[in-house]
Amino acid sequence: MVFGQESIEKLHYYGTSNDWCILNGFDIAANVCVYIKSRMNEYNQQSKRLVPFHSSRLPPITLNEYILRLIINTRCLISPVCVISAIVYIEKVTKKYGIELNEYNIFRLFSTALLLSYKTNEDPPHLKNSDYSRIAGLTLQEMNILERKLLQYLEYDLSLTSEEEFQARKITEIIISQRLSQTI
Repeated sequence: MVFGQESIEKLHYYGTSNDWCILNGFDIAANVCVYIKSRMNEYNQQSKRLVPFHSSRLPPITLNEYILRLIINTRCLISPVCVISAIVYIEKVTKKYGIELNEYNIFRLFSTALLLSYKTNEDPPHLKNSDYSRIAGLTLQEMNILERKLLQYLEYDLSLTSEEEFQARKITEIIISQRLSQTI
């Protein structure tokens, strides 16, 4: 795992993997979506470069629906830790290379980061790329190309530095506080 014990305990606020999927999948998808969209606005002011993750057309669903689709259709094998790690990977790459996050690339970038995070954090991973690519709405060839490209951007280092672990804890706090504010 890439998180310290404190972060794991906070993520368990969402319950076990199956519980969080069934009961809180909607909440976490919505809160992750809000967080990503806020980051998209910040990054868009910094850069305007295209990346291999850029789609030629907008997806027919919202980012919230897409994240929920990934969580539900993977039969909840993707834990909250994987979701947070995926966000950290995205932030790591966008900051390092000045990549613009927008509606044309966030779907592919998020699904690829989530796949890498899943493979890193879950032991053993139970999803094949062919199954995951179908769920993500990509061909297997596209998924494999995007996975290799993101690994190159991350310089094949999927571990998190202590600074990135702190960032992950901050993201977790933001997502949990969003959920708590929605229930009050």
